[in-house]
Amino acid sequence: MTFGNIIWGGGEKVVQVLLSLVFTGLTARYFGVNLFGAYQFALSILLIAISMTWLCPAEIFYSKLDTHGKLPRAIVTTSILYRLLISGIIFFIALIYIFNFVNDDDKKIFIIILLCSLLYSEPAGIFRMLLETQGLFQVAAKIRLLALTLKIAVAYVVISTSAHPLFILAAILLESMFTSFMCCYLYLKHNPVYRFRVADFDFDIAKLFFQEGIKVWPGLVAMSFFLRTDRLILEARLDGALYGNYVAAMSVLEQLTSISVMLCATLAPVLIYRADSLDIKKNLIKFLAVSTSFAVICILFSLLFSGVFIKMVYGQKYIFAEQMLRYMSISILFVYLDSVLSTVLVKNKKYTLISIKWILSLCVCFVVVYFNEGWKSGVYGYALGWCFSVVFSLVVVLRLLRSTYRIVN
Repeated sequence: MTFGNIIWGGGEKVVQVLLSLVFTGLTARYFGVNLFGAYQFALSILLIAISMTWLCPAEIFYSKLDTHGKLPRAIVTTSILYRLLISGIIFFIALIYIFNFVNDDDKKIFIIILLCSLLYSEPAGIFRMLLETQGLFQVAAKIRLLALTLKIAVAYVVISTSAHPLFILAAILLESMFTSFMCCYLYLKHNPVYRFRVADFDFDIAKLFFQEGIKVWPGLVAMSFFLRTDRLILEARLDGALYGNYVAAMSVLEQLTSISVMLCATLAPVLIYRADSLDIKKNLIKFLAVSTSFAVICILFSLLFSGVFIKMVYGQKYIFAEQMLRYMSISILFVYLDSVLSTVLVKNKKYTLISIKWILSLCVCFVVVYFNEGWKSGVYGYALGWCFSVVFSLVVVLRLLRSTYRIVN
């Protein structure tokens, strides 16, 4: 990854966070506290459903790329059809869940509409990955930012015309449609020899996708459930207004912690993935120091400016989210530390341990939230889940440093 691509990656993430907050603020004000809570609950179901389609994660393709970052036609076509099949199965499973366990009509409509994006965004995801592997990082970044801008523009039109709140969901679907279409279009433009033909589907390749994907799938699903456990449980326990404030505060927290993903995407390839045994300890300490610095900045922001920020983005109706965000700030440092430590686990291909970590973190979070009352149970369950994840990762990393790299005495 060149320095220019690193700048693009970091800059894109910052702009993405800002644009996401603008969109969230617009929807929160227009929906109102109760409907915003229903919308966020639907998003939680969508993100869990998406994780359940990851039986063919992008990481599987990296070892199959040629020197130009390209894949054989059979692999690309098989990936599209395989992902479409998996997405369709998850879509119908989700529908069964909705009609049997979701009683609120607003939540039902929100979830069903949002789930439609599974049927095209996941199958087309291969094109986004291929653009990046061919060095077109800036192109992929521009597509994502344009899609976000389109989403905000559509939401603004809906709000300014006082249309039904459900039409804001069209903005979300258009964003994913635009991203999928443009990535597909640009891939075909840069690879004119590729043609999609169902006849190119290879059952053996699909079988290999499943065999390799099932190794990491439990961890990915457990991680997704862990990140949403508090909202899934509290939705049935808190009244609409209190739940709306809770998910508003949590959405701000997730934007603050999402910077850790950007740090890992830009620094991990240089400091961890390409490091040899002599540099790994030194680089890990540097990486932890940088990540901790960002975490402290985010914590100070949430403690000192949460009130002003919540009022500016969400409005007066979400004023109680200010206090919630301050409590939630205890999770920030854990998120940043675990993101760094997890890169060492990924470097050493400890996928089974990663799955065990997320399953146990999910259990910790679930027990704390389920067996306690009030919105603080969600805060503490989320924080303790991340704390457990950090401790687990740290123990594994220290053992790796001693046994594999032999640099800790």
